[in-house]
Formats: sequence, structure tokens, C-alpha cells
Amino acid sequence: MAKLRNGSGEGGEVKIRCRRVRITAILKTIFAGRNMLCNVIRRIMAAREDVDPIAAHAELIGRVAIAWNDLHRVIGQLFEEFSDSEAAKQRYWAVRSDAAQRNLAFAAGVAALRKLPNLRQRFETTMKEIDALAGDRNAALHTYWTRTFPDRKIGPHEQVPKHRQLRDNFVAQFTELVSKLSRYQIELWNLHIDYFDRT
Repeated sequence: MAKLRNGSGEGGEVKIRCRRVRITAILKTIFAGRNMLCNVIRRIMAAREDVDPIAAHAELIGRVAIAWNDLHRVIGQLFEEFSDSEAAKQRYWAVRSDAAQRNLAFAAGVAALRKLPNLRQRFETTMKEIDALAGDRNAALHTYWTRTFPDRKIGPHEQVPKHRQLRDNFVAQFTELVSKLSRYQIELWNLHIDYFDRT
């Protein structure tokens, strides 16, 4: 056996064996920890695979629908504030089209806010931005959704014409839409309060 720099004989061999034992123990601990981590990752991935894609997609579409309806509830309340006619209010709620209701609210708001230019500008800008989101909302609610195999993903049905506003990454599209609708709802509600304070 070759001589050791710090000594030779049995003492040197014992030191080497002890070091080997310690290194082996450390490696076993490292590998055990790695295996535990791999098992945790496998369980997480398995749990994700167990999530029902239909339920997750239905929640996303439901959030779009609720956010859109909440926003139009505020628009309707604004129309009632802007209009003095009970007959006009009844006609507004009898209209079945969201777009037609927004047009009525827009016209009433422009007239009611004519002496409040700052509020009028805020109102007009917000309503126009809401109009621009109608296509995204319709893409969410009017797309023919289906479940694909074998990847178990949700997507537009291939045998039905795709909605022109639907993007490839529709999850990001609708998530952003919900955020914008909530922001515009708050903006219109604040405008409602500002109008009430000035009249």
C-alpha cells in the first residue's frame, strides 16, 4: 500500500476507512432526501392530474359570466340615476340585448353629464372600453367547448366554426377579461358615487 503523507500503516488505513464510512453515510442521506423529494413531486403531479379539467374550465367561464352581469347591473343602476322617466326605466330592463342596454345607458349618461365634463369623459371612455370587451365575453359564453382525448384538455369543438375573438391561449384571455370587467365595475360605481355627490 502506498504511503500516506500524514503517516503510514494501520493508523492511516483506519482514517481512510472512517472517511469512506462518513462519505457513504452522507451520500445515502443525500440520495434518501432526493428520493423523498421525487416522491413529493410525483404526488403533486398526480394530484394535478386528478383535477377535473371540466370543473376548472366551468369555473373560468362562470367567472366571466358573473363579472359581466355584475358590471351590467351597475350600468343599469347608472341608467336609473340618469333617467327621470319611469317608463324609460321599464323599457331599459325589458331590453334583452346587453349591447342595446349599453347604448341606452350611454345616451342617457351623455345627456345627464353634459354639465359635468370630467365625469362625462370618464363615463364615455369606460363605456367604450366595455364595448370593446363584448367580443371576448361572447367568445367565452358562446364557444362550443369540448373535451379532447387523450390529453383530457378543454378546447373549442373542431367541427364547429371557431369564434373569431377566441385566442389560442383562451385561459389567459378570459382571466384578463375578468380582471378588466371587475376594474370597470369599480370605475362605474365610483362614477355613480361622484355623480350622486354632485347632484
